[in-house]
Amino acid sequence: MRGGTRRYTAVHFGMRVRVASGAALLLAAGVVGCAPEAVRWTGDAVPLPGSLGAGRTLVLLGAPTRPTPAVAAVIAPTRGLPALGPGACLGSVRWARAGATDVAVAWWVARADSSVALRVARTRDDGAHWEDLPPADTRDRGVRGCARPAPSLAYDPAHGATHLAYYLEPADGAGVFYVHAQDPSPTAAPVFHAPVTIVYGGTPVEASVAAAGDLVAVAYVDPNGAVSNVDLALSRTAGHIFEPRVDVSGRDVAARSPAVALADGTVAVAWTEHGVQPESGAAEVSAGADGGARRVGRGDARTMVQIGTVAGTGSAPGERGGDG
Repeated sequence: MRGGTRRYTAVHFGMRVRVASGAALLLAAGVVGCAPEAVRWTGDAVPLPGSLGAGRTLVLLGAPTRPTPAVAAVIAPTRGLPALGPGACLGSVRWARAGATDVAVAWWVARADSSVALRVARTRDDGAHWEDLPPADTRDRGVRGCARPAPSLAYDPAHGATHLAYYLEPADGAGVFYVHAQDPSPTAAPVFHAPVTIVYGGTPVEASVAAAGDLVAVAYVDPNGAVSNVDLALSRTAGHIFEPRVDVSGRDVAARSPAVALADGTVAVAWTEHGVQPESGAAEVSAGADGGARRVGRGDARTMVQIGTVAGTGSAPGERGGDG
């Protein structure tokens, strides 16, 4: 695992255990063992054309034969957004598409005490009619109002699931959280499961979520790092339990705007990175994951991407045949 010693929060049936990345993971059942590597990376991170942010998403083209990461625009619902209601934080509105007409939208609603609630709506006809879901998370006790990172969401109507990742400040501790709504049946109202803690930390940070069936990925900026870096959390249980976190961007650059994509067992994580400069202001030379030197100049910013295979889901990208 790259980036030196890291501290993680493992959540298992409500039990929180803090461990070091090089140490054994204490399982809730009382069994001590080594956590296997969750992702087999294909190499170092590489530059990715395009910029990340609102209205942009990371996709994997050409899966499963030759998955290739790319930045793509997310088209807004062509027939209009849902009624956002009083207190809606307009800058937080985000949407996710699943095909031509299935769209889910998430946004923050500020309350009178400057805390927020996380709201979600869905449409099957590109915005002509909207289904309002119950509030996804109302536990916030912060006083930031709308001055907070926007939520991220992924919509998977084929599996009846709506996934969200976000930063929140509940009474029991601030951090990055994940929650999902599951449709019990085509005619029953969706139900939100209890939120799951990805990591605790006091700095508001961005997060991104992707899902493919029972496989869920959350990429997020570490809210505890002296330098902002991007980590990855994976779940193979439809978001009910997450495995130990994976360091993705490393510690030699400041990373923001994380984005994650899943397709056929392949995971891609992208971010915008800025060089971490020494006090002298000179350009810094840092070691890459392969031992080679990497030079990051003052003020440099670029979009990077790392691609790999989720362990246990198939061969690594590049080892599969295909017509390109």
